[in-house]
Amino acid sequence: MQPSASTPRILDIGTAVPSHRCTRTQSLELARQIFAGDPRTVAFAERVIEGSEIDCRHTVVPDYDLPLEQRIFFGRSPDFRPEPSTERRNQIFELEAGRLALEACRAMTPAPWQSRVTHLVTASCTGFTAPGFDVTLLRTLGLSPRVERTHVGFMGCFSGFSTLRLARTICAADPSALVLIVHVELCSLHVRLSNDPEIVVANCIFSDGAAAALVGSSRHEDLAQQPQLTLVGAGSFLLPEGDSDMTWSIGDFGFHMRLSARVPHLLAKYLPVSFQTLLQETGVPRDAIRHWAVHPGGAAILRNAEPALGLAPGGLAMARELLRSHGNMSSATLWFLLDRIRHEPAPGVVYACGFGPGLTLESALLTHAGA
Repeated sequence: MQPSASTPRILDIGTAVPSHRCTRTQSLELARQIFAGDPRTVAFAERVIEGSEIDCRHTVVPDYDLPLEQRIFFGRSPDFRPEPSTERRNQIFELEAGRLALEACRAMTPAPWQSRVTHLVTASCTGFTAPGFDVTLLRTLGLSPRVERTHVGFMGCFSGFSTLRLARTICAADPSALVLIVHVELCSLHVRLSNDPEIVVANCIFSDGAAAALVGSSRHEDLAQQPQLTLVGAGSFLLPEGDSDMTWSIGDFGFHMRLSARVPHLLAKYLPVSFQTLLQETGVPRDAIRHWAVHPGGAAILRNAEPALGLAPGGLAMARELLRSHGNMSSATLWFLLDRIRHEPAPGVVYACGFGPGLTLESALLTHAGA
């Protein structure tokens, strides 16, 4: 399990969140205002919010702290209507995505890495524009105009694994490559004022965040300021059922997320098979795993994932704490978890997994040298 000199590794990670916050108390008050004439939906939203285990989420939308007449996103009425159009939501994405992406990049250790980046891999499922924030980053960071750019779009929460695998493939093919990965997810732009229970659930758990990472071989060892994470193996698993249980589509009033109550149960049903298969393929013994980076898609997902992975209650404490303080930041969340793990003192293997539309279960094993 010792990485060779040419093995691609995560050299650095930077994260960023918007300055605006929405606390659990604010979420409860918003639900009561938006559905003031619908006591059943208010009661349902209150149960979801209280059971979410989320204390705070970050958002690019400032309206939650503004008086009615100063709102810039929602309608200036007591119930926040009319809803913003998809065009308006995407305009804000275009304005804010580049800013947050740049903040995440600048959160990495200052070093002359910009002049050495050969590939830029970006990802988002919460907005579209061309040219996109990848071009903004290239110009603002002073990257070479010859940097090869790839955008991973609309793959949902699991696309952090997609970008990591792509970076590994690039670096394995060319050990001199240095890949900059950047994820930006502005989920709060797609809050829907609907009483559909699945939409209410999505409104209550998703949030905004951005993450950046540098991936390269030991040729770029001088850029690693913290213990590195080295990718041992990764696996993709499309569940044989659940196509309609988690969906992400585009409508006239934002992107529509649907989450059925079956999702945590389906993931718990198939996670053991996926987990064991990855261990067998990589030859990694289960008792070598020291750190667990399970995507905190929601409190129920974490509760079901613990027994599915053979963990005692509380075994996913780090993921649960990230959920509590940040909510579900879609694809950026994986990198927030890995950033926390790389600062842990204990060395060992990291098991990471994430879920998304399909239902898709992505996973990875990484080695952590210890802080």
